[in-house]
Amino acid sequence: MHAKHNLSGPFAPALLAALLSSPASATVFTVGADKTFATPEQIDWREVHPGDTVVIFPGTYPSRLGTGNSMVVNGVIGTAAKPITVEASSPTNMPKLNAGIEITGGSQYVTIKNLNVSRPVTQQYAAVVVQGKAAHIVLSGLEVHNSYVGVQFTETGLQNVLQESQIYDNVQHGVTAAPPNTAFVPNAAHSSLMTGNTIHDNGAHGIEITGPYWNVEHNHLTHNGGAVHGTSGIHVYSTTDVAGTYGCNHNTISYNYVTSQQDLDGTDGNGIQIDDFCDDNSIAFNVVWANAGAGISILDAMGNTVFANTSYKNATDTGRVHKYPGVFRGEIILGAMDDLCSNPDVLPAHCEVPAGRSSDNLVENNLVVSGQSDVPGVFVSSDAVKRNTNYIYENMYHNLGSSTTGIELLWDYVPHYSAATIDEATGQSRRTGHSLVETPDFIAAATPGTDGLALSRKPSLDGAIVTPAAHDIRGVLPEAGDSRFGAYYKTP
Repeated sequence: MHAKHNLSGPFAPALLAALLSSPASATVFTVGADKTFATPEQIDWREVHPGDTVVIFPGTYPSRLGTGNSMVVNGVIGTAAKPITVEASSPTNMPKLNAGIEITGGSQYVTIKNLNVSRPVTQQYAAVVVQGKAAHIVLSGLEVHNSYVGVQFTETGLQNVLQESQIYDNVQHGVTAAPPNTAFVPNAAHSSLMTGNTIHDNGAHGIEITGPYWNVEHNHLTHNGGAVHGTSGIHVYSTTDVAGTYGCNHNTISYNYVTSQQDLDGTDGNGIQIDDFCDDNSIAFNVVWANAGAGISILDAMGNTVFANTSYKNATDTGRVHKYPGVFRGEIILGAMDDLCSNPDVLPAHCEVPAGRSSDNLVENNLVVSGQSDVPGVFVSSDAVKRNTNYIYENMYHNLGSSTTGIELLWDYVPHYSAATIDEATGQSRRTGHSLVETPDFIAAATPGTDGLALSRKPSLDGAIVTPAAHDIRGVLPEAGDSRFGAYYKTP
């Protein structure tokens, strides 16, 4: 005779709670011909609960409505412990959603994986849109291509992720990231992430960030900017001087490889640029080479750090010198202007930039190699010198154009060719540590994208001491007291 479970005794509440909280089995929904749902557009999200998985089988899925998205994830709520996953049945045979994806309505904890996404260019929308307070959204392993814009984050919640995706051949930007919805207060503990993506051959910026607290790391960006002018591989930008929480501030750009950025007929084409009014951003341990403009550019921005980057043979667009006399050129540019009337988004009444708007930027521990004698390793404009206070600390310089007349530092349009005069001009001579002008020995300079710009020989001087927790671009941690210039700590 089986004993009865008496739920009226002293342990009843705990036992009842345990029974009621025991996890239900997760459900797997299928999408495709003869599946649970015929198309992604027809998924009934009311049936999908935390922990469930939606598997999409190979096929081409347009919008059956003709003007909407192939899939709309609206108000779909998972949890941190039980996210909702939407994925391809095979990562090597991706379903094609050729009318785009929209994630909106406060959706949370949703992961979307291994889908091929595009959208008709004539609609002028992004192929993948994350908006409407959507938070904790993970986009992983996507191919996003041949659309007006690739991936767009706008009016979102916090802690969204774009990872391990291919984003290419879009008319405008590869990825855009705007400030979050004002219902959320972003901070470093709730930052969003772009990591491990390959972003190439988009018409404008590879990545355009106009919001705060994005970590952009371990991405490869190549050959963007072929369709419009004024672009950079990674561009942080605001059209107005927005201070504080919702400005383009507190972003971290690290461990990226950025090359061959173009500019259709302008003065940019930079590898990485912190542009107008974007403050307190960090650019560290990146490798930038063969870009039409600067390797790294800071323009009319405050409190930004450019640390331990390797910049090699940028400023490849030599024709702009004749088109735009006085154009800023350099491997690393620290530029400021006394007006921004050239910026079409700034009203004429607000063109004047106040003194100090470009102050407190730090350039330190970088390895800068110019390929042309008249292109300095570091260029600091007149306004950045005269009306602003910035800090050019120890960096390693080499100019391949000429060992005698190749400019290492251009400081308020005065060229400097030796470490001693660089330190005197910048004030580094009054600090510990010194700049270094020396020919670097690279492993294989012809192949920068495969870590060929790691040094094969230690320089004759050390750079700044780095924190023990800060690994280099290959993931190598420093030994005690390790202090190298550029994005790599060790020789192989």
